[in-house]
This record gives sequence, C-alpha cells and structure tokens, in this order.
Amino acid sequence: MMHDSGGPRRVKPMLEQLGAKVWDPAKVVVVTDHYLPATDADSRRIVEIARDWVEAAGVERFYDGEGICHVVLPERGHLRPGMFAVGGDSHSPTGGAFGAYMFGIGATEMLGVLVTGEIWLKVPHTIVIELEGALGDGLSAKDVMLFLIGRFGMDGGQYQAVEYRGGKLYSGDFRIDVVYKRILGSDADYAALIHRHILDNEDFMPYVHRLLRERRQAWTK
Repeated sequence: MMHDSGGPRRVKPMLEQLGAKVWDPAKVVVVTDHYLPATDADSRRIVEIARDWVEAAGVERFYDGEGICHVVLPERGHLRPGMFAVGGDSHSPTGGAFGAYMFGIGATEMLGVLVTGEIWLKVPHTIVIELEGALGDGLSAKDVMLFLIGRFGMDGGQYQAVEYRGGKLYSGDFRIDVVYKRILGSDADYAALIHRHILDNEDFMPYVHRLLRERRQAWTK
C-alpha cells in the first residue's frame, strides 16, 4: 500500500533510474489522501503524479480521494487475517487490527518490494498484551496506549511484534484505534515493528464468508 505522499512521487524516479517495472500491479494499492484537498500548486502536482503513475504502471487498485489509506484498505477488502503486507506509512501496523501482518517501510524498501515482490525480514519476538475489563468514563484507546508507553517506554518493542488479546473491551473500533495510535503524533511513539491482534470467531467469520463469496463468483464466471 502506498499513498500520494510517500508513494509514486518517491518511487517513480527510482524505477525510471533502474529501468524497472512493477512486478505485479494487481498486488499494489495506492490511495490519495495526504495532499487532499489539493489547495495549492505543490499539492496538485503531487496528486497528479500519483494519478499518472498508477495509469502508466497498470495499477487498478487506485482509490482517489476516498478517505484515509488505513481505512480505505480494509474497507475495500484488501486486508485479511494472516495476510502479509507492507505499507509506505508509519501507521501501517493498523493492518494488525484485521489479523494481518503489516508494517511500514520507507520509499527505498518499497522500491525493492515493487520490483521483486520480496522483502528481507527477521522474524521478531512477540510481546503479548492482555486487555480486559472496561474503560472508565471519559477514557479511550489513546489513554490505553499512553499507559502502555508509560509502562514499556517510548522505545519499547524495538523490532518486536506486539500481540493484543482481550475480551469485550478489546473489540470493534477500540481495537483499530489501539493499533493506529501506536504513533501518537507529538505525544509519544510505541516503537514496535508490528501490532497484531488475535481475532475471535465473531471477527474472523465475516472474512471467511466474504472469501467464499468471491471464490464462488470466480468459479461461476
């Protein structure tokens, strides 16, 4: 997954320098969101670079101005439990809320993925965090992450995976917020490689049913 800021405008000149093409455009998703609305000339130029590049590269999974990339990606069905994915954004571990193994990489590493479909990765150790009980009045997922940062430190989880488990507290939007807020802007950063979630049957089965529907549609064509 790439967006308009760290995607085509970064990888396009490097691909041209190498004389290389995208290995499999069907596995690439591009979303314009960072420079929208494009209210100035620089923003418009960056968005146009993305639009022109996806057309030239044959990338059909292009979502222009549909929303935040980390929301569009699962909404459009591009994330499933057990999937391995990379994103050109530091918030890419948000994919862990959907049971995927997803983490962020820079433009240079993204170039390697685009050209070869591969990436070198050392399997990380895992930190398991159990979230139980209920939140008090006025508390949110951000408060939970600030607590965890206070417990483990801002450099906690260096090149480690954080696996969250829990009961009813840990479900729905709360689960997504916890992962997304692994980076809290200027507040703090819980520096882990990935944040992954254990999904129960209630979470997992909709993905299974959707997959079966897609397979049936493919078989009937």
